[in-house]
Amino acid sequence: MRSSAMALIVKDYAHKELAEDLQGIYDFIADAEIVAGPDELYTIVSELWPELLHKVKPPRSLMH
Repeated sequence: MRSSAMALIVKDYAHKELAEDLQGIYDFIADAEIVAGPDELYTIVSELWPELLHKVKPPRSLMH
């Protein structure tokens, strides 16, 4: 499943590799239970794929 945000990004860039990389990242997160990464990952997922945000470990600043 491709998100509309990803489709817009791919439309802005002419690089097929970027589309494949984004789809790979989306698929990886969608298939994972929990994904830990840098704070920027949380921000990127929240903007591009908010439906997957529950799978990304939030930054320490947002943890209670």
